[in-house]
Amino acid sequence: MKDLLTTIIVAFGYFMYLDIPQTAMEQIFNLEIKFENIQKKDKPIYVALYQSEKDFNNKKNFKKYTVLPSQKTTLNIEDLPEGTYAILCFQDLNGNHRLDFNNYIPNEPWGLSNNKIRMGPPTWKDAKFELKQNLQLEIELF
Repeated sequence: MKDLLTTIIVAFGYFMYLDIPQTAMEQIFNLEIKFENIQKKDKPIYVALYQSEKDFNNKKNFKKYTVLPSQKTTLNIEDLPEGTYAILCFQDLNGNHRLDFNNYIPNEPWGLSNNKIRMGPPTWKDAKFELKQNLQLEIELF
């Protein structure tokens, strides 16, 4: 009888675990990004959110967003799973939907999470941040 009761309790616990939605088990947070030093209010800011160093280096973004500064200067991203992320963004001044360069130097305002700008292309190490709670970031466009 004791073995039967133990089996029933274990089976019940197992089925209760299977019934829990996956999202209830992972932490979900919101991210608010405020853009600073916007040059032209009528030109869009394109934002790429990366979830891994491999994707960051290959420019394969996790999610893409567009911010229209004439309407707002912040981007609110809801329901992101806890983890490590990085952001690259630029303001498209000429409307061609890409960041333009002149001799490897950006011609348009750009920025990244953590605002660590140095010589050469941005790195995952410079841009990564941990999302462990609701977070507000300020990204300055250079």
